[in-house]
Amino acid sequence: MPDQFKFRKIIQPRYSDFDMMQHLNNATYATYFEFGRLHYLLEVVEGNIEAIGNVVASIKIDFLKPVLPISRPIIAVRCSRLGSKSFDFEYLISEESDVNTIYATGTTVQVCVDSKGNSTEMPSTLREKLLRYEENL
Repeated sequence: MPDQFKFRKIIQPRYSDFDMMQHLNNATYATYFEFGRLHYLLEVVEGNIEAIGNVVASIKIDFLKPVLPISRPIIAVRCSRLGSKSFDFEYLISEESDVNTIYATGTTVQVCVDSKGNSTEMPSTLREKLLRYEENL
């Protein structure tokens, strides 16, 4: 499964990311997804992030193995579906030294919105860039 992801980014966990049992707090996984999504989009649209209006409409996280303070996690992101007004991202958090050590997987549904927050058609330039980046979408 890790080989399906073209985009990867190292995550630098912070002390405050962990709970009293020294496990990554469950809400922090969503923050790591957000970090990965931002950097993925910056790469795909070549820094022109202002041109992309989208919000998270749905999020799902599967916790497979705890991230510990000694872990070196990386986030992998890929666009897995394009609709007319929405698109899906898949996420994988794994160990930097062994991508087959998977801590969590998840998905978000992103909905394109206009300046007033109303759903809108996906901009053709975003669609083209996502298709070009993912190649096999």
